[in-house]
Amino acid sequence: MSDYSLLIYKKGCLKSYVEKRRTQGIKVYSLSYLEIHQDNINHLIELGEFDVDLTSAVQLMLNNNSTRYFIEKLIYFSMKHELHVNYIICESQLNQFIQELGYFFQHTERIICEENTLEENLEIEKHESSLKGKALLINEDLDELDQYLEKQLIGHSIFKAVFIEELRTFKYFYEHIGDQFIMSILLLGPSGIGKTELGKLLHKFSDTNSPVAKINFANYKSESSLASLIGSPPGYVDSGNESDLVQKINKSKVGVLIVDEFEKANSSVHNFFLQLLEEGQFDDALGNIHNLKGYILLFTSNASKENFLKETPPELRSRFDLIFSFDPLTKGERIQFSRKIIDTFASKSKIKLSKEDTDLILSNIDIENENNLRNLKKTIRRNFYQFVNKQQK
Repeated sequence: MSDYSLLIYKKGCLKSYVEKRRTQGIKVYSLSYLEIHQDNINHLIELGEFDVDLTSAVQLMLNNNSTRYFIEKLIYFSMKHELHVNYIICESQLNQFIQELGYFFQHTERIICEENTLEENLEIEKHESSLKGKALLINEDLDELDQYLEKQLIGHSIFKAVFIEELRTFKYFYEHIGDQFIMSILLLGPSGIGKTELGKLLHKFSDTNSPVAKINFANYKSESSLASLIGSPPGYVDSGNESDLVQKINKSKVGVLIVDEFEKANSSVHNFFLQLLEEGQFDDALGNIHNLKGYILLFTSNASKENFLKETPPELRSRFDLIFSFDPLTKGERIQFSRKIIDTFASKSKIKLSKEDTDLILSNIDIENENNLRNLKKTIRRNFYQFVNKQQK
């Protein structure tokens, strides 16, 4: 048994507690953050005093034995090196946690939650990412969004109907019951069939000026690059800088986050998103809390549904509100897509094309054998330029 106490806080007190500790120069880490950086766990020795929030541990341990092992490893590591660490937990998860790992703690102690002054609340807001100024899709006219997607997203008619209905359900439970903080969608299927395009259209519906918040795990394969996405531990290179994820969220004005090629993420990242999908927020390496409540998180994967079900932990699968397999567009839909792209190019070029002109451009494109819409668009681009260049001579 360790000499550690388990400190208990009320749900509404975490923000003020984290801010109080920040002013004292003491960091509060979430379990998921430490798990992502577990290969660099030795950096904890240099920290002095710090806190670890174990609230998310209960849900993670229910379906993932590796989380239990990591918590035990963390506590034994703390004991061996006599670290000054305080373990805290929300009272709503206390009983379940005690049943699982209570033998590590000699006694419990409550954190006194004092009501914040106005000045303290303003200080907290400085260190909490706010939704102010963010356009949330649940605040938009969903009938208009339905019509917009019907016009802009070629094909996938069944998905569009299911998605709008799921969005209406999310809106109701978010606004009236408060037990669903984020709507999460996983789209499966081969590359270039419109999965990422859906996320871009959702963003564009609400705002056409700010950049889309999008991360691609093909760019975060190594541990070092993963640290740049989530944030580096104190004492490491770039540890004082905002992570890539935080920067992308802050630059975007819309409550939509696209997570591409999610099949390339490792188990630590899975646990990070487990906490985010469960609580609607995450904390970064600087101790700031980022509130994503009301967001739409769109995950994409090039894996088939069979491989996804085989390789993804069940506790993560159960967090997705909607899992849907995208199929390649039919030939008729690809022709419709191609005409739409040509019309867009012509409009932006301020060129008037007749139907015969469009047909001529299409006649040089192998629509029959090209399912990848990105490749199809590249071919259309070349043929459009060749047509325009020829007409101008």
